[in-house]
Amino acid sequence: MDYRLIAQEELKALPMLASASANTALALEEVRQQLRSSKDSGDSRPETCAESGLNEEHLFALQSQIKELQLRLREMRLRMNRIDRAMDVLSDEERRLLIECYVRWGNTPEDVMEIIGVEKSSFYRMRGEALERFTRAMFGVVLT
Repeated sequence: MDYRLIAQEELKALPMLASASANTALALEEVRQQLRSSKDSGDSRPETCAESGLNEEHLFALQSQIKELQLRLREMRLRMNRIDRAMDVLSDEERRLLIECYVRWGNTPEDVMEIIGVEKSSFYRMRGEALERFTRAMFGVVLT
């Protein structure tokens, strides 16, 4: 198995992970606010047994939703942290090269060569070496 392919996909997913993480954090805060509002409104008036049961079901559903959102957010943040830790192993030049190649969308190899100022002969070697170092930092292996 060539782990470099998986590493490339992880890098390409980084912008979507960041966006999804931010959106999930917002959704989590909204549900927490709903839970606080539901608890506050439940304290202000007497309830019948039926209303009390419905309110408890609603509170339970909100609490379950909060737990699910917290789990998803934690998983996304862990994945982003793994990518960040692997990127920390790279030099600034290697990091910039991988970001321009895989994280920023729409860049062709020619665009990246111009952006970072390297010749074609150096570009492919540098990209391969940077991707290999990143892959080894992410997974501990490159090929199996």
